[in-house]
Amino acid sequence: MNIRTSRNHVVDFVFTLALFCVFAASALMVVIMGADVYQSAVSESNTYHTRSTALTYLSEKIRQNDAGGNVDVGSFQGHQALVIRQEIEDTAYITYIYLYEGKQLKELYTKEGAIVPDGSGQEILTVNDFTIEELGQNLYRFTVEDTGGSESSLLIGTHSS
Repeated sequence: MNIRTSRNHVVDFVFTLALFCVFAASALMVVIMGADVYQSAVSESNTYHTRSTALTYLSEKIRQNDAGGNVDVGSFQGHQALVIRQEIEDTAYITYIYLYEGKQLKELYTKEGAIVPDGSGQEILTVNDFTIEELGQNLYRFTVEDTGGSESSLLIGTHSS
C-alpha cells in the first residue's frame, strides 16, 4: 500500500507541475503579446505626435503673425520656407521655417538682409519631408511626413493680405 500511495503522490506532483508549467507559459505569452501591443501603440503615438506638433507649431506661428501680409511662402538659401516678416522698433526681422537636408525642420529668426550660413536656426523636429503649397491668395497647405513615413496635412488661411 505504501507503493501505491507514493505513486499517487508522484502522479499528483507531476500533474501539479504540468498545470503550473501551462499556467506559466500562458502568462509569458500574455506578457509578450502585451509588450508588442504596447510597443506598437507607443511607436504610433510618437509618430503622430511628431506630425501634429509640427503642424500645430506652424499654425500657431501663422496665427501669431497674421497681420499686414507678414506671412508668405518663399525660400531660404534654396529651401522652400514659410516666411514671416516683423518690424520691431523700425528694424525688419524675418523668421524662416524650412526643411534642412531633408530631415530637420528648422526655424531661423534673423534681421532682414543678414548673411547667415546654410543650416542656421533652431531645430524644431526631425521629419522626413515638409512641403508648403500656396493654394490661393491667403490659403496654404502644409504637409509633414514623419520618420515613420506617415503624412499629415494642414490647410490654413490668413486673414490679412
